[in-house]
Amino acid sequence: MANNENVPQNANDQTIRVDNPLYMHSSDHSSLVLVTDLLTEHNYTPWSRSMMIALEARDKLSFVNGEKPEPEVDHYTYKQWRKVNSTIISWILNALTPEIGRGYVFADNACDLWREIKESFGKSNGPKVYELRRKIYATRQGNDSVIVYYNKLKRLWDEFRCIKHNLVRVEDDEEKVM
Repeated sequence: MANNENVPQNANDQTIRVDNPLYMHSSDHSSLVLVTDLLTEHNYTPWSRSMMIALEARDKLSFVNGEKPEPEVDHYTYKQWRKVNSTIISWILNALTPEIGRGYVFADNACDLWREIKESFGKSNGPKVYELRRKIYATRQGNDSVIVYYNKLKRLWDEFRCIKHNLVRVEDDEEKVM
């Protein structure tokens, strides 16, 4: 077999390999909370990064980035894909504040859910860029150790770079439309 898909050798061989995104470990239950900070109106950038790390660690990132699309209904992996997709939707909903989560509870597809959240919260805007620049310039070491001071600045700069990267991508998308 050329690809990593688990094509059964015979009708009885439906075992899913551990390296397949369709594999679910017994600890991967739908009530699992993958990140410590829930999504709010103000923390999309670090929240999405934390979620992507957690999903990638479980080999499930391909469900939210579109690399693992829904198979045809009659495909032998369809039922397992739906199970994993529903679990990922639960994980994402569990990582949202209740107020935000209510607006996304009817999502059918983890990829579409991820895209909708990104469209709602991930848009970079001038006020957020300004706020981060202000925080960067206002950050002082004071009584903090060098390590604590460095980590404060690093976190702000990392978020700033991520937002600027998204801003460039949005501007590129707008140019394609024009």
